Amino acid sequence: MGDAISVDRLYRSCGEEHLPFETTTEVPLLEGIIAQERALRAIDFGLSLRSDGFNIYVLGESGTGKSSAIRSLISKLAEENPVPPDWCYVFNFRNPDEPIAISLDPGNGPVFRKEAEELIAALKVQIPRVFESKEYERQRGHLMEEFKGLQQLLLGALEKEAASRGFSIRSSMGGFTIVAVNEAGEPVTEEAFGAMTEAQKEELRKEKSKKSEIVASCNWVTPHSAVYYRTVSLVI
Repeated sequence: MGDAISVDRLYRSCGEEHLPFETTTEVPLLEGIIAQERALRAIDFGLSLRSDGFNIYVLGESGTGKSSAIRSLISKLAEENPVPPDWCYVFNFRNPDEPIAISLDPGNGPVFRKEAEELIAALKVQIPRVFESKEYERQRGHLMEEFKGLQQLLLGALEKEAASRGFSIRSSMGGFTIVAVNEAGEPVTEEAFGAMTEAQKEELRKEKSKKSEIVASCNWVTPHSAVYYRTVSLVI
């Protein structure tokens, strides 16, 4: 049976006289990972690559300083290279599925976002005020009169031409339509149309088709059309 080990041999003390500092605040922080020279060289090599498609995968036990080491290496590398631009993605109204990327000088990204938020907040207040203003009502009334005049000008000549061919221009909710009329100016009834010869019916259909195309081209000048509202928005 072996000799018993004394208590003094079970530990090794480190006296203060062996420590080259008064307190640990004087000790510089340890950088890197202890005993991982190969891993550090691999990381340094990976960070030196300038081609796309390469990634660095770090594996190890929790608490061994992986994240701290990587962050330290990346920070040093960033200090040696130009500061990259800020990238902002803004909404694309023409194609909502493809945001527009805007490159800004470093540090201007947060400034741009703040100013955009302030602009949106201001527009939410100012736009409703515009539609409630007297100036808007004045411009709206002016445009209504302008389009009504244009409407009458275009339809005047058409009505005369239609009347000479036995047709009349009638206003409806959807714009203007053309109808065949008799000598008294009344719409041709189904009975009257049925009493016509096939040649008369065909001639009537051809004339109505020609006039209908012209009337359809005039419908865009109605005050309630989409063109009118777009024009109002542009004037504002």
